[in-house]
Amino acid sequence: MGYLDSGHCPMLKAGNCSVYVSRPSTCRTFDCRVLAATGLFIDGRWSERINERVKAWEFSFSSEQARQRLRAMKDAACFFQKNAAAFPGGRVPTGPASVAVLAIKVHPVFLAIEADASPREIAEAIIAESRRVEERAGQGL
Repeated sequence: MGYLDSGHCPMLKAGNCSVYVSRPSTCRTFDCRVLAATGLFIDGRWSERINERVKAWEFSFSSEQARQRLRAMKDAACFFQKNAAAFPGGRVPTGPASVAVLAIKVHPVFLAIEADASPREIAEAIIAESRRVEERAGQGL
């Protein structure tokens, strides 16, 4: 679905969510599509309602490459959950929203990684990609 040129969700109409009337406060601060894109769900307050929205998202693809990118996002999220020990100090995000955002940020690693790469090699590639993304953001790219 993407974002508008302003960076806002296209479902935001006159400053309000047009998808459903009574949205959780969490939806005001982040886009639940990050969870849908990575196959993650949340626990806690509002989780039932948020997870309903997450499950309702349907992605369409303009190409096979776009479909592969979504798969790479899900693979990245799964990797973080299963391979924390591959990262220095075992430090990876644990909250679903944080995992999802990082997975989207570094998903290109999972498009290019060799099938026989070790978890440590994948973690190193993720760290390098994360740094590249941060550098580009700092340069306004």
